[in-house]
Formats: sequence, C-alpha cells, structure tokens
Amino acid sequence: MISERSRKRIILVISILVPLAILLFFLVQLYFFQSAAGTFGELMQKADNLISGGYLEEAKRILVRATDLARTDAEFLRVIKRYHRYSELSHDDVPFRQLVTNSQKKYPGNLGLTQLAFQVMLQEGRAKDVIEAARSEIKSEPVQALVAEAYLRLGEKPEDIEKVKSFAGYFTPRDAQSVESLLAAYDALHEPRFVLDAVLLCMEKGDLQKASQLSETKLNDQEFDEPAGLVAWENNRLQIAALRLASFAGKNPERTDIDLLLGDIYLVDNKLSRAAEYYERATSVGSKGAPEGFVNLAYIMQQQNLDEKARFVLEQACKVFPDDPMSVTEYAKFLARNGEREKALKILDEFSKRFPEERSVLLTRLVVKREGTPASTYVQQLQEYFYEHPDDELSAQLLVFSILRYRNLSQARDVMVFWKDATGGKENAWITEADGIMLAMEGELVLAEKMLQNAARLSGSWDFHFTHAVVLRELGALKQGLTACENALERTESDPTATDADKAKILVLKAFIEIARNDYQAAKITYGEVMSKDPANPDVWNLTQKLGLGRKNP
Repeated sequence: MISERSRKRIILVISILVPLAILLFFLVQLYFFQSAAGTFGELMQKADNLISGGYLEEAKRILVRATDLARTDAEFLRVIKRYHRYSELSHDDVPFRQLVTNSQKKYPGNLGLTQLAFQVMLQEGRAKDVIEAARSEIKSEPVQALVAEAYLRLGEKPEDIEKVKSFAGYFTPRDAQSVESLLAAYDALHEPRFVLDAVLLCMEKGDLQKASQLSETKLNDQEFDEPAGLVAWENNRLQIAALRLASFAGKNPERTDIDLLLGDIYLVDNKLSRAAEYYERATSVGSKGAPEGFVNLAYIMQQQNLDEKARFVLEQACKVFPDDPMSVTEYAKFLARNGEREKALKILDEFSKRFPEERSVLLTRLVVKREGTPASTYVQQLQEYFYEHPDDELSAQLLVFSILRYRNLSQARDVMVFWKDATGGKENAWITEADGIMLAMEGELVLAEKMLQNAARLSGSWDFHFTHAVVLRELGALKQGLTACENALERTESDPTATDADKAKILVLKAFIEIARNDYQAAKITYGEVMSKDPANPDVWNLTQKLGLGRKNP
C-alpha cells in the first residue's frame, strides 16, 4: 500500500512534469517553425548550412517549405539542386526525383528543368515517357541528345534522324565507339562528359599521350579534377596530377584514398615533406585498406631522423591492420634495426602462427634472425634445431631458403633429403619449389620450370606462380611467362594478405616480359598499373628508362 504522504508526493511531481513536457513540446515546435520561416533566399541559405553540417532531416524540412515558396522556374531549379545534394548524402533520392518530374510539368518551357527531368526518366528506365514529353521540347541540343538516347534504348531509330545526327557517333554500341565520334559529340553539345569518355577510351587503347592531351586541354572544369588528375598520374605527369588531385581532395576531405595517392605522387617526385603531409591526412582516420600510407609515412620519418615518430606510426599500422603482412614486417625490421630483435621475432612468430603461408613474413624473420649473427652460425643453429624438430615445417623452410641464399647447393641437398623423409615423401609445394630453385641455380632451367610449375599447382598461392614466371622469363618462354604473371595476379585478388606492393612486383615482371616481346604499348599500360599500386617499387626507375618515359631519377 502506498502511504498518503507518498501519494501526495507523486501527485506533486506529476503536476510539475506534465506542464514542463507540454512547454518543451511547444518550444521544439516553435524552433522548427522559426527555422522554416523566412524569405525564399533565407531558406536556401539555411538549407545550405544544414546540409553542409550534416543535419539532413532538418534540411529536408526547410526544403519542403522552400518548395512551397518557389514562384519561378529559376527558384524551382535552385530548390532541385539542393535536393540533389540532399539525396547524394542521405541516399534518399525519392524527393529529388518527384520534384524534378513535377517541376518539369509546371514549367515545361524551362530547358534546365526539362533536361533534369529527362535524365531522371532515363535513369528510371522510362524512355517512352521521354519521347512522349519531348514532342514539344526538341529544340535544345542537350534535350535532342537525351531524346536520341531514349529512342536507342528502345531499340528504335529517331523519327527525324536529322535532328540528332550530331550525336549519332556517340549513341552507338560501346564497342563501336571511336575517339573521333566522341569528340564530334563534344563539339556539338559542349558537354565535357564526352571528352571524359574519349579520354577513358584512349586509356583502354593504351594511348596515354592522347588521353593526357585531351584531359589537359578540355577537362579544365573543377568537376573533372579527379579523372583528370588520375589520367595525369597514369601518364607520369606528376605536377599536373598533384595540382588536380589536390584541388579535388580539398573539396572532398573524406576521400582518404586520394590523400594516399597524393602522398605517393609527392614521394615519387622526391618531395618528402609534402608526401608526409598527405600520408598523415590519409592515416588520420585509420584509412581502412591502405596500410601503405602508414608504412610510407614511417619511411619518410626515418629519412628525416624522426625514429620515435616512425615507431609510433608503425605501431599504429599494426593495430589498424593486424592481418597485413607489410605492416608487421616493416615494424619488425624497424625494431631489429634499433636493437629490439627479440621483440621483432616475437611479432613475426605470432603472425606466422596465424598465416603460416605468408612468405614475406618468413623471409623477414630470416633477415631479423640473422641481424648481428654470422650467416654460417645462424644456418648451423637453424639446422640443429630442425634436425631435432623435423615436424617444424617453418624452420625447414627457413633453413633451406637461407642456405640457397648463400648458394650452398650441397648443404641444401642434404637438408632436402632429411626434409623429404620427415614428410614421408608426400608432395609439398615448398619442397618442390626449393628443388626447382636449385635446378635453376645449376642452369637446368627446363627441369626447374617443370618443378616450379608443379609447385604453383600444389600451392595455389600467388608467389609460387611469380617464381614460376621468373624462370620462364629466363628461359625465354615469354608467352608462358605472361600467363604465369596473370595467374599470380589473379590469385592476389582472392588473397587478403596480398598487398599493392606484391601486385606491383608481379606487374613489373609482366612489363619487362612485354618489353622483351617488343609490345611496348602493353608494357606502358602495365607500367601505369605499377605506378597506381606502388610507385616506390625499386624497379620503377629501370622500367621507366626501358620504356623511354624520361622520368627523372629521384
């Protein structure tokens, strides 16, 4: 039972809270009413501020009010543009599409609204509606182009081909397009998107020079900063790439992938301070999928004798990307160089337990273990350990490949016999690859190639295919070498531990093979892929000279 005193207290609290709640409700309503009040221009300014600040629902309420106040077609166009920004950020394009359709019906003579309406209709697959609505609107060239596209989407010819003949070269099947027809469409319409398509087509055909020329002369609008910058980067036009991409990055701070690319551009151009600035931006929000930003930033800091900062950056890389071998190996090498070898080995061993097939970590462990230890002593210690623990495949791999590193084939064979006995004679990709490498070192390239092909088959890992491709190149079997490179690249796509640096290493080999086949056009395209993956690859300079691209050696 509730006492009389408690009952009175409850009644008192309720009598206070209910009026307060009602007052709060009216204050909230008053706030939104005042927010939505004002002239059309004031509402537009409020909507801009709210959208920029990320207050999308509040912005939507303001735009609803602004739509009611819009009295001219120009004002409707202003509202529609704000709705478009809202739809891009909120991923809700229903209000935008509805308003476009309604405004075109209300102001059928406004070409800007008509063009927007037709674009929306085509995106929704309503080509017939475009043709029906265009019967009285086929005067402007942009509208003609959209009508032509509507006819062709329906598989029909335009009723009056003369009205759209300027665009016939563009509105053709993708595989039948030509750079010339796209540029003709640009001359008729003055729409930069035709130039952009022409640039992309040039890139597909490997004509980097033409792509760069078009991009630099015709894609001057800031709207095309990103594609123009990427084209310049692919064509090794570093200053132009940096200028255009920096402009784009300034307006799109969330695009940390562009910050990372700008860091790469300045690193290749040997402008370390600028590179560090963009790498810091790329890593400030833990840019997922880009451990290279951390690693490259740490490299620059070490070059500037900022070792403690480099240590912190590499530690962060391992926290953000705990499964990335590059982050782990670079941190381990840093520790070993600074006298912390045991800590480095512990980090590498923990990673190897989770990813036993990751060879870059195995090889780094070999380097770290050998740091400060004579090679012969290290090999002897490792061999003694392996003979006592024949089931430890990791030590077997390290032992054999460390012996091969010093070209001691006789000792390597003895270890291989023991290793094969320990595995019971079962086929093993590592053993088969080691056999292949030994045969290659003895000059038996044909037999080595067969062994390495079998090792790649047994493993399925990209790096076995890469080693196979290396030997095929030495044999002069260039076509087969390209196939092995493609196999390696294909397997990196399904390997979450494969880094861009790994892919660049394969692409560099592919480019050298293409040069050996005198296919310089293909090699230039591959070179562009290398630069997009890892511009700091040590073979980039040599490859640049082979292709005659004339880049200065940083």
